[in-house]
Amino acid sequence: MAKVEGSALKGHSHRAIDALAALEDRANASSVWTMELDPPPRPVPRRKRAFIMPNQIAPQGPPPPDAEVVLDGFVLLEACRVEDPDEAEKAVLEGCAITEDLSFFKKLTHLDLGDNRVQFAALAYLPVLIELHLDCNGLISLSCPAGGFPCLEVLNLSYNGLAPEAISALADIPHLRQLDLSKNELTSLPADLSAFAVLQSLNCEHNLLGLESSWLALGSIPNLRSLSLGHNRVDGLPPRAVADGAFSELTTFDLTHNQILHEEALLPVLQLGELRTLL
Repeated sequence: MAKVEGSALKGHSHRAIDALAALEDRANASSVWTMELDPPPRPVPRRKRAFIMPNQIAPQGPPPPDAEVVLDGFVLLEACRVEDPDEAEKAVLEGCAITEDLSFFKKLTHLDLGDNRVQFAALAYLPVLIELHLDCNGLISLSCPAGGFPCLEVLNLSYNGLAPEAISALADIPHLRQLDLSKNELTSLPADLSAFAVLQSLNCEHNLLGLESSWLALGSIPNLRSLSLGHNRVDGLPPRAVADGAFSELTTFDLTHNQILHEEALLPVLQLGELRTLL
C-alpha cells in the first residue's frame, strides 16, 4: 500500500494541528493575569443580650399629680364665643378642665359644667345665673355662701355622690324652683325640707329611697308640684305621708320602676286633691 504524503492531508487536519499549537503557546506564556478581590467586611458586633429581657418589666415612674380644676374666665369667653364678659350669657363646658374670674360675667344666665370637678361654692356669686348644671362633678358635700346664687332657679346635681346633709345647704338658695338629685345613691333625706319654700319640681330618680322617713321629708316641701321617684325602693305610700296637708300642691307623681306589688299600697294617693298625673 503506498505511503500518504504530508501534502495529501485533508483541510480539517491542518485546523486541528493549528489549534494544538495555540494551546501549547498558551501553556508556555510568561505572563499570567490575576485578579485580587477585597476581603468581605467584618461582621457588626452584636449585644450579647437584649436591652430588656422578656420577663423584665420596665419601671414606671410615679403618676403625675392631679391638676387643680378651676373655672378660668378666658375659657368661659371662648365657650360663649364673645370677647367681652358683659356679652356672655350661656356657656357649655362639659368635660373640660376648668379660678374664679367670675365677677366680670354679669350677664351669664346659663352654665353647663357637667363632667368636671368644679366646687359648688365657687360659682355662688355669678350675679344673674339662672340655670346651672353640675352633673358628674364628684360632689359629696355642698355649702352655699351667704347671699350666693341670688337668681338661680334650675339646678342639676345628678350623677354625684351627695350626702343627705348636703341637700340641706341648698335650701339657702332663695329662688330655687327646680332641682335634679337623680343618680346620687341617696338612701335617706334630711328630716325637714320645709325651708325649700319655692321648690316646685324635684327629681330623685335612680336612688335608694323608700323609707317612711323619706316620705315625711318630701311631704314637708310646701309648694312641690312635680315629684319623680322612679327607679327607687318604694313599695307603697304610707298613710302618714299625706297627713296634715302634705303634698297638697302635687300635680305630677312618677313612681315607675319601683317595688309596688298591690294597688292598695297606693290608696293614700286618693287624698292628693291636686294630683293630675300618676305614673
